[in-house]
Amino acid sequence: MAVVFFVGFVAIARFIPPPSPALSAGEIADLYRQHSFRIRLRVQITMWAGVLCVPWLIAVGLQMKRIEGRFAPRTYIQIGLGVLLPLEFIVPFYFFQTAAYRHERSDTPH
Repeated sequence: MAVVFFVGFVAIARFIPPPSPALSAGEIADLYRQHSFRIRLRVQITMWAGVLCVPWLIAVGLQMKRIEGRFAPRTYIQIGLGVLLPLEFIVPFYFFQTAAYRHERSDTPH
């Protein structure tokens, strides 16, 4: 998961370091216009990486069940939160994806 995330977020998109906060809206829009395919690819790979953490977290939860025994409330909490963890990756990257697919929009707010 970490390797796939690194490939998507750093190697392909080159978003580390992030764009300067001093850039204007037009400059950020130009960045998305010039690199829209690379940003879209990066977002897809990064979202897939987020899903790859689920099997690992379930395996951790199953090991916790072996430790806790028959009644294992912490195990079920671990597995439940592990299944929800990809949302931490997917939801924020929807915004990157939207910006990359709508790069032809005007820079100025209406």
